[in-house]
Amino acid sequence: MKRKTSRSVVKLSLIIVLSAVGIYFIYFCFEGFLLDYFNNRLYQAVYLSTSGYAKELKLSALEYEDIQKEYGAPTVIEREQNTVNSDVMLVSNEYPGVSVHYSEQTNFNGALVKYIYLISIIGNDFRFGPLGIGIGSSRLQVRIAYLLDQKIDLDELAYSAKYFPDVDEGFYGDNWSRILFSYDENGKVVSMAIEPSEFWGW
Repeated sequence: MKRKTSRSVVKLSLIIVLSAVGIYFIYFCFEGFLLDYFNNRLYQAVYLSTSGYAKELKLSALEYEDIQKEYGAPTVIEREQNTVNSDVMLVSNEYPGVSVHYSEQTNFNGALVKYIYLISIIGNDFRFGPLGIGIGSSRLQVRIAYLLDQKIDLDELAYSAKYFPDVDEGFYGDNWSRILFSYDENGKVVSMAIEPSEFWGW
């Protein structure tokens, strides 16, 4: 009886050890995949969704075609070569109260593709979300509105300063997009911007 019990204990111990080794082996093989999955899970904004920003801007989506259809011809167009990739042209279209910044690049099929990387807002007419955040809102109002959204730390915010140089503060929106704010000396919003997550791809 004692021998039977000890065999059961050995068998159980062996199963536990083999299971642990198997789990470790699977983790070792798929560690990169698992980390990428957990790090890149879609982030859902609490205060306002991407479609919420688009709706306030009278767009069905934050895409070049929708912007062109809604706003028509820009009042000012500025173009410059991307210093990192000479195949990419950076274009800025200005409309009343809104500037749309996008990249132009010819893909392998020879088609010209356009990716929006920043929409900056300086017009008083736009109010975002239930607390009506926009130009003239106080820093306190912004922080209350985005209290449950993840704040962008200063090191990460430095990347956004490349295209939105006066940025003072930012919060993550849907799918790790960025909602950026610039304040005056009295802590009032003077400009804000939406940086779609897709722009990191080019």
